[in-house]
Amino acid sequence: KVYAQKIPSYRDFWLKLSFEEAEHAMWVRDFENKAKEGAVYFDRNRFNLQAITLSLEYVNEQIENAKNKEVPPINALSISLDIENAFIDNKWFEAFATDSASLRELMDDLREAVKKHREKVKRAWEKERAS
Repeated sequence: KVYAQKIPSYRDFWLKLSFEEAEHAMWVRDFENKAKEGAVYFDRNRFNLQAITLSLEYVNEQIENAKNKEVPPINALSISLDIENAFIDNKWFEAFATDSASLRELMDDLREAVKKHREKVKRAWEKERAS
């Protein structure tokens, strides 16, 4: 949302991504609730807590930078692409397991939505880089 405010030429792009990210977060919270209920297994040892903390600090730092500084579109897209790539490359989805076909389908849907999200950012990055 901050990028939408700071980069008017990409306002609609960033607002749509922000909406999609909020939707992805709701899905993850649903998985968390299902894990608490025992319907989904979450492998707590899959990730290093320090790495997660550093990642969150990085994201928060980028948000603060965007609020307080001018951010060229290519920089915002690069940061976004790096975050999307890290999410997929770190195989976040492998931390969840379930016997429920409907929950597996939901996990697959989220995995595909994240991949599409990354491709959308990548296309915008390539377009901006070419200009």
